Amino acid sequence: MMNRRHLLRNALGLSGMGLLSIATGLPAAFLRQPLAHAGEGDDMIDPDRAQYLVLSARENGDPFNANAPGTYGVAGVVHPAGAAMAATALQLGAVSTTAAKPWSTMPQWALDRASFIHHATKTQVHGHLVKVLQLLGDAYRSETITSIFAKHLGPVLGTVGTTPVPVGPVTMTYEGRTLPQLKPTTLKELLVADDSPLLGLQDLRDQALDEIHLLLRQHGNAAQRRFMSDHSNARADVRTLSEGAADLLSAVEDDSPLAQVYAAVALIKLKLTPVVAIAIPFGSDNHSDAGLAKETTETTSGVATIAALMDLLQAQGLQDNVTFASLNVFGRTLKKQGTSGRTHLAKHHVTMMMGRHVMGSVIGGPKAAADDYEAKPIDSMTGMGSDSGDISYEDGLPSVAKTLGAALGLPDATLDYEILKGKVISAALAE
Repeated sequence: MMNRRHLLRNALGLSGMGLLSIATGLPAAFLRQPLAHAGEGDDMIDPDRAQYLVLSARENGDPFNANAPGTYGVAGVVHPAGAAMAATALQLGAVSTTAAKPWSTMPQWALDRASFIHHATKTQVHGHLVKVLQLLGDAYRSETITSIFAKHLGPVLGTVGTTPVPVGPVTMTYEGRTLPQLKPTTLKELLVADDSPLLGLQDLRDQALDEIHLLLRQHGNAAQRRFMSDHSNARADVRTLSEGAADLLSAVEDDSPLAQVYAAVALIKLKLTPVVAIAIPFGSDNHSDAGLAKETTETTSGVATIAALMDLLQAQGLQDNVTFASLNVFGRTLKKQGTSGRTHLAKHHVTMMMGRHVMGSVIGGPKAAADDYEAKPIDSMTGMGSDSGDISYEDGLPSVAKTLGAALGLPDATLDYEILKGKVISAALAE
């Protein structure tokens, strides 16, 4: 057991230099070589705009797209019958729309910064989530967007590592390497224990800062001393940090989506990673789903889980520092099988993003195609779905990726370098 804990703590950065970074609040690069540090962060990203990302991603190809804003009022689109999923008026900032009733239960402040983008993933294969995250080859060197975002955001946010951490059943890679999935119960086992590394953070902080202060006073420069002063944790902050993370993990009883939410917020509170992946079901693989009953149940619980995340972020004072997004491997048919179930659909999917830099909006929409529907091209400035839109059907997925990257704080030059096609959807972004 101890060997397993030790290995997992090392993998998460909960030992050595990583633990020192948590205790002091100082980046590991600075701690390794204080005298070589320039005293500046990555000037490509405005630190006031940089965001953590919590991403819900599913291999199942959930029918998230079927009941989101933008699908109601479209002739022929089938929704579950009954009051639980009734078409309900919804306000997304200045935008009035309609969606399944569960969406109306979200906190209004969160809806005001939520965008629902209709596009296509252009695949309908369960095992292709990593390919979707690689934008089907439209990302530089076929890197996943989660890797790209984490790599650029980590140094600015001052996280211990730049590797995304899946705390749910999400297949992810980083620089071509498949990442291990860390269960919430495992994280609790590591950090809410008698030998938890969080218990000694204050003493570790005091000792480390005393040593670095002495070094910089004797050999450092003004910029290095200023950097340390601006970025180091106060002693009270360390106590709040360790107790807060432990409290979050104490609420974990299983590995459910709600438990994943608590684990994700704990990891962000500890600044262990810029990107955490979770898996929130929204109907799952419902080929046979009489009356779309499973879709109703999981959409209701799925929205409630996102609402719980928003409430938790607000309670932790992180609502302006974390962006949430939902991206699945594909969407599902909107009318083909009626209410008996839904099959795979490569041509229509809805990505939702919610955060401080996101404008309340519905972007694009579905249009009839063959025996079902496909995503319309998008006007990047207005967000309207239109055949004359400047974002083609083919460029929808990379454009969503660029838009999410912009919402996280990445500048246009970085996004254009890392994502080879598409453009930022300005209508989905706030200042």
